[in-house]
Amino acid sequence: MFQGVTALLERSLRTEARAGWTHIFRLVFLLCSYGCFVQVQWDSAWRGAPGLQFFQSVAYLDAILIVIAGSSFFARAITEEKEEGTLGLMLLAGISPLGLLLGKSVGRLTQVLFLLAVQFPLMQLSVTLGGILPHQLTTVYAELFAFTILLSGAGLFFSVLARSSGRAARATLVFVAAYLLLPLIASWLVEFLDNHYSQTGVFVDTLRVLPSWCIFYDLSQILTTGFGGNALRPQVITNCLGGLLGYLAAWICFPLSQRETSQRSRRWFFNRSTRLVSPGRCWSWPFLWKEFYFAFGSWTGLIRRVVLFGLGTVGLLGVQALNSPWMAWSEVVGIMGFLLLLIVPLETAFCVARTVRTEIYQQTLSTLLMVPTNFHLILLQKIAGVLVGPLITTLLGLALVGSADEGVQFLEDALQEPVVYLYMANVASAVALSAVLATYLRWGSVIFAFGLQIASFVFGIFLLENILHANHSDSEMVIVLVWIPALLGVVALSWVIVFRRLQMLAADF
Repeated sequence: MFQGVTALLERSLRTEARAGWTHIFRLVFLLCSYGCFVQVQWDSAWRGAPGLQFFQSVAYLDAILIVIAGSSFFARAITEEKEEGTLGLMLLAGISPLGLLLGKSVGRLTQVLFLLAVQFPLMQLSVTLGGILPHQLTTVYAELFAFTILLSGAGLFFSVLARSSGRAARATLVFVAAYLLLPLIASWLVEFLDNHYSQTGVFVDTLRVLPSWCIFYDLSQILTTGFGGNALRPQVITNCLGGLLGYLAAWICFPLSQRETSQRSRRWFFNRSTRLVSPGRCWSWPFLWKEFYFAFGSWTGLIRRVVLFGLGTVGLLGVQALNSPWMAWSEVVGIMGFLLLLIVPLETAFCVARTVRTEIYQQTLSTLLMVPTNFHLILLQKIAGVLVGPLITTLLGLALVGSADEGVQFLEDALQEPVVYLYMANVASAVALSAVLATYLRWGSVIFAFGLQIASFVFGIFLLENILHANHSDSEMVIVLVWIPALLGVVALSWVIVFRRLQMLAADF
């Protein structure tokens, strides 16, 4: 039953140990932790408990990185074998399904746990700096380990069910969103029931303890001065049980992943879908037409984004109706705007990186270079075809912000701030870096690109505030004359590298 576990696990660990980028990523991870330490040192003159402030920033950073790993790294355990067509060959080689699942997932789980263990000695400095006790340090790392196990099990389960890595990653992100939103909704329901009905019972008691199962809500209680709890908290128990349940469900549902759809059924589904939304005749820009219909999802993709945007707004309106004195329409607009500031850049980078990576994975670059069209124009059309979705989402967000009373004035004031253009330049550089890394990495190009961009953004603010001691006018001058042009130079250089890199890869096919 466990045949092949040690072989796959050993192969995964050996590959990870010999790959240079994993050690570079660990080094960058440690440098980010060290950057948080330096920032706390600068702020220790006017802020108390520097050790607590240092460990808070690192703990929340770790939790966010685990979420990113769960939606990209863990969710590809089985789907990458499906995409390469090697899943059946591994089963024919005598590897049991349980051995395949454990060998592919436990190795990835071990890598992430090693990444957390690398920074643990550095975190001992937070106890020396003051404001945090050793048992708080142990409790937080126990919660981070349990959260990693939960996302590892969830990612493996969705990787078994999904046919592609993209679908598995999206399903894992939905799971993480539910993991974050359900405790918040439970808190609102408990507050509403206490204020209006004063009810008690099993249902209300369950709603009360539900937030303690989420790491982001439980960390706020642990990372306080005077915390005296132990490491065996409800979040640790429930997250470990949830991860084990995900592993068990993946094992039970694994036979579903072995069912290959016949070519006849695939062709029938394709014909059926084209009857519903037919791409019609090719446009005058054929590569833009191809990416719009077959990568972005055509008009169905547009409708899907509008529906999801509307459902999110309606959900916040429901919360507003439930707590009408507490949340105004302007606050609903603010929440949706903040979410769009996070979602739109990620979607844009993901679409661009997937477009570049698909051409490499399907080995079609040499064919594209033989087309009697400038390769720069081909690449531009392919990227423009997948940017329709983020553009539509941005326009919907601007329309929502403009619907508020102070929304138009807010947009006018925002366009006069250099920080807004700095944010746009950071997003453009992150998207360009995602495309560059997609030509080198098999997965995680978007994660690494945004990690580098966030690190540079934080370092730039730290440089302005603490080293240059710049005031508001000097900061705006540096942003306009130095920072934004440097980011735009990174964007231009990145696309040159992408073009050259794709040409080199096309020559290798």
